[in-house]
Amino acid sequence: MRIAGKMKCADKNCVCVLTPLVVCYKKRAGDEDMRRLSWETYLDKVYGCFLGKAVVGTMGAPFEGVKMPLAMPFDKKMIDSMLPNDDLDFQILWLDVCEEKGPAFTSADLLARFTANCDYSPGEYAVMRRNYMKRIMPPLSGKFGNDNYIEGMGCPIRSEIWACLAPGDANRAADYAYRDGCMDHEGASIDAERFLAALESEAFFESDLDKLIEFSRKWVPSGSRLERLISDTLELCAQSEDTQWIFRKIHRKYGHPDCTNLYQNIAITLIALKKSRLDFVQTGLNALNLGFDTDCTCATAGAIIGTIRGAKDVIRAHALGDVKYVLSVRAKDRGNRVEDLARDVAMLGVRFMKTVHADVQIVGAPELDTFPDERESIGVFVEYENGDPSICFGETKTVRAKVRNFTGGCMHLKAELTAPEEFVCRMPSEIALAPFGESEICIEIHCPDEKVYLNETNIFTLGFAGEANLKTEFGLSGSVAWKVVGPYWETNPRIGKTDLIGKEHYGQMLPPARDEGDGFDIVRQFHLNYYPNTEREYVSCDVLLAPLGTEGNDVDAERFDMKADAIYMDELFGLKGPCTAYLSRIITSPEDISACLQVGHSCPFTLWLNGKEIGRRDSCDRWTNENVHLVN
Repeated sequence: MRIAGKMKCADKNCVCVLTPLVVCYKKRAGDEDMRRLSWETYLDKVYGCFLGKAVVGTMGAPFEGVKMPLAMPFDKKMIDSMLPNDDLDFQILWLDVCEEKGPAFTSADLLARFTANCDYSPGEYAVMRRNYMKRIMPPLSGKFGNDNYIEGMGCPIRSEIWACLAPGDANRAADYAYRDGCMDHEGASIDAERFLAALESEAFFESDLDKLIEFSRKWVPSGSRLERLISDTLELCAQSEDTQWIFRKIHRKYGHPDCTNLYQNIAITLIALKKSRLDFVQTGLNALNLGFDTDCTCATAGAIIGTIRGAKDVIRAHALGDVKYVLSVRAKDRGNRVEDLARDVAMLGVRFMKTVHADVQIVGAPELDTFPDERESIGVFVEYENGDPSICFGETKTVRAKVRNFTGGCMHLKAELTAPEEFVCRMPSEIALAPFGESEICIEIHCPDEKVYLNETNIFTLGFAGEANLKTEFGLSGSVAWKVVGPYWETNPRIGKTDLIGKEHYGQMLPPARDEGDGFDIVRQFHLNYYPNTEREYVSCDVLLAPLGTEGNDVDAERFDMKADAIYMDELFGLKGPCTAYLSRIITSPEDISACLQVGHSCPFTLWLNGKEIGRRDSCDRWTNENVHLVN
């Protein structure tokens, strides 16, 4: 690594007005502006919230992914034994983090805990885990390489804890929800989590469902697809009591083949709520019998009903016993009773509200300490050029590190960057910070074109020393260099270079027509289409793996840099229509490993490893990150 350059000190007398890296907590309102909630009511509603999450979520858990209308009757067995559910798992991990960090917790704190304490990674969870391992941090951890799952239900299902930690303070609940959601999503999914967190927060003071929905819509961007979905769902609910009819109309307009897509599931949740008349069990049945992501829709709707009604009312109405939950993550030992979990959440909520000087007072709450301000004296936030955290051979990438001074004194800091070998880096070696001010360091990182290979994980350490000391990591994802050979195509019937020699007309090569009009079809298909041939290997493995430019005169090859995890044919070449193309790459591993390969495909493919065919599909499909799993 080579570092060059120096920055002049800024004006020591300037004071900057800054947007903070974490939310600024407002000053406590006067007594006349305070909202008050008794400790007994607060605890009862938190308990009701998590009862709904566990009990009604269990009603839907066994049927998750059934994308068809159902007609399941209620059976007490549905709620007798609780089942593990990621909807609850994550929130208990978040509880552990928030007990340690207080209201200043960050998205990175949550993501680090998930990576260390959760072993499963379906869908978007796998994407954010992989990004974290590359030190691509939130909010980009929820966007980079996440085209397929970016509108998933993974974060809207985690809204309840934020409402419980900010009862009656919907703005703050929505802010907490953003910090959560941006780990593994972007856009509408985060908006949906903010919408639910705001609704559930206000449910501590308002019991009218229609008013709650209308109140929380202000956290959904006006004119967005999510806002239109909510409007359409409410309008259809006003027209009919038939939940199946309502959902058919919604699904026709907003449906998606992924059972976890947020649009259809947010609609299902709203339909279940609107047509349940706040009945706990009926809410669950309404959500369950519309199908799709049933554990999520049931659990969220149940949590909302539980918050509105409170645990005492729900337990009395449905003769619930001592409900226990089941975890599938490693978390602090709290026992397994939902009542104990609710008390822990409520106690933490009191500490949160005292620390941030919220406009809500819990009357009669236990006397608890506030969280100390243990924030570092400086903070660093990394931004990537064009929001792209990848780098490829021969590319120079600019990374901007915004350094913020949280103290009232001037700072002059030395900056140092530790980078992986062979990257060439330029950055200032010094930085000056005014009191409560901010400065920006531009880091130029160049990847030489002559590198033999480029790691997918490239972690950089940025350190500061002086009046304050801090080290932070960020990553650049190394683009995968594929060798592309092709495209190849064929006519039908196939005509080679010499096949027409001696023929009077190409029509002599076409098959005879069997029915009237068939001959015209054959000719027009011959004129207007060409075809891939999945049975023929055009290029040998030796040619594919040969260094670029050494393939021979009869092979045209180019390099394609795949930045994330998907290859789109129009990025490879401008040819239109079906064809065959070959892509090859060399995978370098420092040791022998056993791996599961996940292959996303939308067209037929064959996959070879070291010349041996290990996977093949002859069908077309909707592309996802993981259509095919190959263990080798």
